[in-house]
Amino acid sequence: METPRTVEDLREISDQYKQIIKPLYDYTTKHSQKLFLYSAYGKGFGNPKLPIKGSYQMSSAVVGRNDEFKRSKRPRVTTTDNTIYPYLEVSISIKNSKALLVHYKRLYEIQNNSDEPIHEVIHGIATDVEKTFDDLNIKVYDEENKPLQISSIPIDKPFQKEFTTLFNKPIIKSDKERRCYVLEYDVEEQGKYFENYFGTNCGRFVVTIEYPAYMSPPVVYEVNLETDEVIKCKIQPTAKK
Repeated sequence: METPRTVEDLREISDQYKQIIKPLYDYTTKHSQKLFLYSAYGKGFGNPKLPIKGSYQMSSAVVGRNDEFKRSKRPRVTTTDNTIYPYLEVSISIKNSKALLVHYKRLYEIQNNSDEPIHEVIHGIATDVEKTFDDLNIKVYDEENKPLQISSIPIDKPFQKEFTTLFNKPIIKSDKERRCYVLEYDVEEQGKYFENYFGTNCGRFVVTIEYPAYMSPPVVYEVNLETDEVIKCKIQPTAKK
């Protein structure tokens, strides 16, 4: 049995290791010790099937979030004054217009306004098509382009993913340099309608969309989270060639 850090180091050595070593779930032993499990399989060895139901457990906090997600497609996220996001940028790039395969890149600039260091961050991805964790080609890295280690995957459902990564250096109040992290992933969208929800305030919010020249320019709408009313946004994107 290896530690998550050792496994992630192996995955960073080569693409071959990334293909055969897959992150799974949090596992709680009978002594209430939490372990993060990986699965190794490839041609001629291992088992590509996910563990059967009952072979892993999720914490009560995660179960609560699952219940909330069932009640609402866009669950509310509570934020505090301790974490500030001065800048948030979302880049959307259509890689395959026929399949509507889209590459997402989210950049979060983050500041810590408390005396307690921030060691980890939780990421959430919701999709309209069934996807495994590996299908999404997830990448997370910091301002130095160094990969962030996945420490936990509490939710890995066909249409919903939630996972935690550890910062290589904790985010502290006295940080002078710009601290940020980036999340990238690929997913097919349906009906040329892309809906994104961000449960945090930020100083500046930027969205860029890269699409083929033969496609019509994108139109931006606002969605009321209380009523689901959809209205055309007053600010529309500026097209550049």
